[in-house]
Amino acid sequence: MWGCDEISDFLTRESSVEERPVALICGTRSTMAGLIKGLTKCCALARKVVGVSVINAPGVIAGAVSPWLHEDVESCRIVLRTIDDCHFGGYARARPELSDFFAQYSGLNDIPLEPVYSSRLSWRLNLELQSEQIQEGAGVTLIHSGGVFLIAILSS
Repeated sequence: MWGCDEISDFLTRESSVEERPVALICGTRSTMAGLIKGLTKCCALARKVVGVSVINAPGVIAGAVSPWLHEDVESCRIVLRTIDDCHFGGYARARPELSDFFAQYSGLNDIPLEPVYSSRLSWRLNLELQSEQIQEGAGVTLIHSGGVFLIAILSS
């Protein structure tokens, strides 16, 4: 958690991302808690934070983050949302829809994904675009907090 609060400094400095919702993948909850902690220090902007869990334990991420938070979250207009349906059967497991998305995305983009973290976050946001929960053309700031090194290991 410590150090992740500095992500909010970047978000408030960069005018191109200051109004966008922030989405990140959650394995343990510390990046999300640190981000929210940092956002409460500079609460000039309302901010929506979406955490996408990679573990098969609905409610655990939200429950684990909440004790680290305090009333500043509401007074700073920070809206938290945790999505618990991207585990695909459990941590590091995959189903055909994730594998297919990973292959299709990798063929169309120069942005590297890996199967445990970034592909799940991208898959979920793509699903929200398709269902119009996120409007086409709306900006979303994705926080990539690790995982790409696995591609080198998996492909060797």
